[in-house]
Amino acid sequence: MRLHELKAPQGATKAPKRKGRGTGSGNGTTAGRGMNGQNSRSGGGVRLGFEGGQMPLYRRLPKRGIKKKTHRNFVTIVSINVDRLNQFEDGAVVNVEALKAAVAAEIEPFKDNVVKVPLIENEAALKGSPVKKETLNEAMGTTEWTLKNGIKVVVKQTPYEADAIYLEAVSEGGAAIFADEDYYSAQMLGSVMSMSGISKFSASDLRKQLSGKQAQVGASAGSYLHAVEGSAALKDVETMFQLMYLHFTAPRFSEDDFQTLMNRYNAMLANQMTNPDFIFSQQLQKTLYGDNYRRQQLTPELLQSIKLERMADIHSRLFGNAKDFRFTIYGNMSPEELKPLVEKYVGSLPVAKKVTNKFTD
Repeated sequence: MRLHELKAPQGATKAPKRKGRGTGSGNGTTAGRGMNGQNSRSGGGVRLGFEGGQMPLYRRLPKRGIKKKTHRNFVTIVSINVDRLNQFEDGAVVNVEALKAAVAAEIEPFKDNVVKVPLIENEAALKGSPVKKETLNEAMGTTEWTLKNGIKVVVKQTPYEADAIYLEAVSEGGAAIFADEDYYSAQMLGSVMSMSGISKFSASDLRKQLSGKQAQVGASAGSYLHAVEGSAALKDVETMFQLMYLHFTAPRFSEDDFQTLMNRYNAMLANQMTNPDFIFSQQLQKTLYGDNYRRQQLTPELLQSIKLERMADIHSRLFGNAKDFRFTIYGNMSPEELKPLVEKYVGSLPVAKKVTNKFTD
């Protein structure tokens, strides 16, 4: 017995129902086709694979299989790790043969020789400054410390995030305290610092030093305010304070990283200059502020005014006196736990005899 030899037993089937033969067929007025719709018409129905207008299944499924190599559109695909492209010289022609040779080439695996070292080499040099005055604000649930060096720190313990602590140090001033030739350089200070890293660590080296830790700190300079802000998991709160200290005292400015940043902005601005939303924003700024130099959308021309050699002086002017800043620390950590860290790291920041940066219109 074979499959094609199987037959239904006698009497197991009946004649098919003949539709559309009128009322005499005994199937009612519509002869089994119903009253409306394409299936009621002669020759009606849908083609095989039709799904009501949506993308049919046979087009949704990915195509598999190998095309014939004789087809005019047949393309040979070679898988390659992009790291292998580094062996080509600048301007070299990369074709199929070159890629195959790159795949076959023997390349030694990258060796990461970065050794983790302390962020601050000589912590013994941190003299610190004790809390001289403590003020409780029961209505706000905050504690304000005035350190012996004159810096004020507001602390508040909050239960909203079980494993988080935040730090903000904000001062009046910002880019507004500089002359026009340094205005946009001052506004770009935070981006340049983020790109260059901090202290002796490049940005990539710093990420490696901080691997396994949840702590981050960044500096910024707006039109009228400048700040250092950070956050960390509770176990890495001291790392956050160390990064904060280095952002005040040990900025790093790299020529290569600066050029990379400027190239990115130039590429981005080249696309934006043809964007209708960007053009509208430009015209809106001009309508509101005229040709005020400090109220312009960033353009390739204004980007040329940003100078790396001015960054160190701008940073020194903005962050050289920690007494200008009001420090706020909040998170799931008690004031008693934070106090020694504040005295050690905030208390070691450079200060002047009086506030030096204050915006005046």
